[in-house]
Amino acid sequence: MKFTNNTNNVLNLFADSVNNDLEIAPTVNLPCLENTGFTAEFDSVRRDSTGELISRDDLQTIWRGDNGAYLGHAKGRYHIVQNSSLFSALNAAAKNTLNVREIESAILTEKTSDDGAFSSVQYRIPAMRETIGYANGNSTEIDFTIGFINSFDGSTSVKMRFGCYDLVCLNGLVLGEFEQATGRHTAGINIAKLGKFIADGITGYKDNIRAIKNMAASPLTMDQAHTWLLDNVGHKTTEDGKKVLSRLGESLFVQFKHEAQSNEFNRGFNVFALHSALTYYASHNDSDSGFTVRASGQTDNEAKSLDKRGERVRRLISRESFTNLVIAA
Repeated sequence: MKFTNNTNNVLNLFADSVNNDLEIAPTVNLPCLENTGFTAEFDSVRRDSTGELISRDDLQTIWRGDNGAYLGHAKGRYHIVQNSSLFSALNAAAKNTLNVREIESAILTEKTSDDGAFSSVQYRIPAMRETIGYANGNSTEIDFTIGFINSFDGSTSVKMRFGCYDLVCLNGLVLGEFEQATGRHTAGINIAKLGKFIADGITGYKDNIRAIKNMAASPLTMDQAHTWLLDNVGHKTTEDGKKVLSRLGESLFVQFKHEAQSNEFNRGFNVFALHSALTYYASHNDSDSGFTVRASGQTDNEAKSLDKRGERVRRLISRESFTNLVIAA
């Protein structure tokens, strides 16, 4: 199992992240899963999504236990990790780390693709809300989030995540590789360790807020943002040999300017405005911004596609070229 985190010594921050006059409450729970609470099951009769028989003995078919929808195929050592098991680990981490008010404030968001073959679960915790101020006098509010990604079609490993949620634009903020722990779909997966990662993330929430405040306090000109996008997102070369932004890079540059100076966001020209443009792309299927998910009108692929975008953004903002834009406060 691979863990990508940077939450050393976060337990020392716990006293800052909870209201000490409220006791930790093992008697309350996060809201139960609804759309993703189904059970996935192996079927001894090997059929594909059309119902045709499959002759290969090394493949097993996976179906939804509630409605019989086809989820995918598996072979070898594949082990079904139920969404309910991941919820239990997430819930235990919350109950061992948060207080009554924080758990009771949790808001559940579930997204699926391909009839649930890909599942995304997120809990937003409004009781842990923080305010991020900008140099221009404006501000936004940030909620802490915890959740998981799971699949039954081999499209992704199991992922436990913690992060932040920007209330101004409903962005699920992506902050870097350290926010995610992954595990393979094998019998040896250690779900308890995944839950421990979330518990550490909850206690390290102040580190996330500090990182966002540093981005908001770091000025960034349009030329600097343009250069970064050109070097990191991609470019194309004109007939006269000049490098210009790729289509995606141009859409992100337009979004950056919109984040910085529009009445809707008005964050000012800083690194957080660029970060927010990237996470808007990772969070939205939006044709007006040039961020349309291909074929989302014909196939059930939006949630899976946005998760892939989030992975790309996670890698981009983990680059040294991005972290060097931030001035540590």
